[in-house]
Amino acid sequence: MKRQQRRGTVLLLAIFFLVILNFLALALLDLLPLELRAAGRNRLETAAFLAADSGVLHALAYIEDRVSRGETPLPDDASSYVLQGETGSWTWEATLKADPETPPRGTNTIRVYEIHSLASLDGVAYRAVRALARQETFARYAWFEDQRRSDLVITATNYHIDGPFHSNSRIRILVPPDLYNQNRTPSFESEVTTVESYDTPDGVAYQGTPPYDGQGNPLPERYRKIFRGGRESLRTGARRIELPADSGALARAAQGQSPLTPSTRGVHLGLDAGSDGLSGGLTVVGDVDSMLLAVEEGGNRSVTIKQGSSTTKVVEVTDTAITDPEGNPVPRGSTILYKPDGTFTVHTGLTNGLIYGTGNIRGLTGVNKGKRTVAVDMAAQKEIVLGGALTRADTPVGQAPQGGRDSLGLVAFKVRIPTSIVRTVNPPTDVYAAILAGTKGSEGGLYIDSWETRTPGRVRLFGGLMMGYKPAWASVDSIEGTVLNGVTVDSTYDSNLSSSPPPYFPTIGKFRVLRYQEEAPRVD
Repeated sequence: MKRQQRRGTVLLLAIFFLVILNFLALALLDLLPLELRAAGRNRLETAAFLAADSGVLHALAYIEDRVSRGETPLPDDASSYVLQGETGSWTWEATLKADPETPPRGTNTIRVYEIHSLASLDGVAYRAVRALARQETFARYAWFEDQRRSDLVITATNYHIDGPFHSNSRIRILVPPDLYNQNRTPSFESEVTTVESYDTPDGVAYQGTPPYDGQGNPLPERYRKIFRGGRESLRTGARRIELPADSGALARAAQGQSPLTPSTRGVHLGLDAGSDGLSGGLTVVGDVDSMLLAVEEGGNRSVTIKQGSSTTKVVEVTDTAITDPEGNPVPRGSTILYKPDGTFTVHTGLTNGLIYGTGNIRGLTGVNKGKRTVAVDMAAQKEIVLGGALTRADTPVGQAPQGGRDSLGLVAFKVRIPTSIVRTVNPPTDVYAAILAGTKGSEGGLYIDSWETRTPGRVRLFGGLMMGYKPAWASVDSIEGTVLNGVTVDSTYDSNLSSSPPPYFPTIGKFRVLRYQEEAPRVD
């Protein structure tokens, strides 16, 4: 009897579990189509996004190719341009629109484009992407050189380059004894790219013990003493990047809408056509004996320019309203020009930050406020000579900048450091600027006057340095690398210059995506 009861109980349990499994099976059958449909939707949306993204990538490649060849991506005076293509069974349509300040609509040398890419399948739009791309400037580099003297070396113990380094030439590094046993900061803290290379395992010539063994195998612990990222951060055979051939674009931007190019000696404002409002910067015709950048009482910025016996001062009312010499109020957002003859004019608006000189600028010094670029005629091989320290209003002297508000750019065929400054190692002479000196294939660059006869001195550069030609600045001991005479340039990279460059700073062919936004799929 007990055995029959146990059998009945087992039968009931079996029937119970069969019923439960039946309900689970039915539930799974209901869920399976839902999961399959969800997987299909995810696959469709992923494919749509990849197709739309492909349109953005093709548009960027198109823009970079046209710009690198000196052509305008938007033909004639068109406000937009459409590119079309296919990715598998998907089609995409990318529409390019230029920023109002971008040629041909504007005159800003830093081009900005909006890209709207739409992905479709069988004529039905599924996904759209909007991207904003801005042209990169040379200010993205901590150090850039087109050419360098083949006998010059980068002394691993004297150089510290903490941002991107690029050379269209090839480099030689002096490795002092015991370098690999020292606990020190590497010479290069970011990517290092060169176009040309030596016939060595990594393309670099080392004076001293190389960072690889006798068979050319990299020794990671050695490489990291020179390159922060090790062997992987060094790349030879990179694409060549061309310096500009002239500074004509900056000259036009400084002129603004003024109908006539200034020709009379003196300081000229870039005015709106037919009004006294500002649309450009300053054009200085003739050589400049001294140029002083300053911050006035109340926080307004100014520049004082001396040409022989003539002195011109321009005050931009950026922070605090002032009164003119006749007692009339000058509101914020205005610019006042004090002329050499004692008269003055007041103009609505502020300058675009450009100061362009047709001649040499000698004795540039002072404290910069606001974004500004000081440039001269590079095609005529004009130069900027420093007259002392160049600092920033937003940064304590000796400290690295934390923002981009007061960034300064210098653009010249040569930037020279005369014997009148940089007399000691401590204290050094501080220069806060992105310096571009030299043109494509030229011997323009940063020059140290009479470095052969100088006792060791030091310049602290906070910004970036781009040169057409790297000349000698100092002589060093060929084994220890210690400076015997001349000037050492300590470079501290200002990464803010990459994302927020000085106005109208010369550009390269590459573009950076500033904003990328996906839009919800749309089915018509």
